[in-house]
Amino acid sequence: MTEALPASPSRVVEQANEFTWDANALEPGIALALSGGGFRAMLFHAGALMRLNELGILSRVARISSVSGGSIAAGYLACVWNQLEILDASHAFGQFQERYVVPILRFSREKIDIGDILTGLLPWTSAAEEVAASYDRSLFHNISLQNIPDKPRFVFCATNIQTGVLWRFSKPYAGDLCGGPPRQAEPAAF
Repeated sequence: MTEALPASPSRVVEQANEFTWDANALEPGIALALSGGGFRAMLFHAGALMRLNELGILSRVARISSVSGGSIAAGYLACVWNQLEILDASHAFGQFQERYVVPILRFSREKIDIGDILTGLLPWTSAAEEVAASYDRSLFHNISLQNIPDKPRFVFCATNIQTGVLWRFSKPYAGDLCGGPPRQAEPAAF
């Protein structure tokens, strides 16, 4: 697959402004929901995605929504999606094991929590910053929302701590139903 050129910043802003949020509309296509649960969820979803690929379903997915550990799995899938090529009429991606599963398994063996928490006690950083840096260094490699593919649509979910409602991040928008219109996604790394 060839990588699509990123839209100009002004076009991205136009697309964000044109976006309307119709939470009740159904959209055609296959969707996946990847749940939370930390590294266990990440590993579970890596196995589930591997099987969906073997069945030729993964390449046909239109939307992938995730939270917590499922977002680690989905985020890395978004990072490598444009490197995956469909083998044949089976619709399975070739080299899925090498490009997706092996790096996820390697990442799951890293011991980042204790070291990052202890380093995060230092005055010039925080545990959250250290963990984010470890994830970026080991798995995401400075990929931002603007670098992921348009299709399938990857939607990363979290809780808005100000309102307590669902906050969604995706390439064209980030927002919730309480905070007004969705905003253009910032080009920050995962």
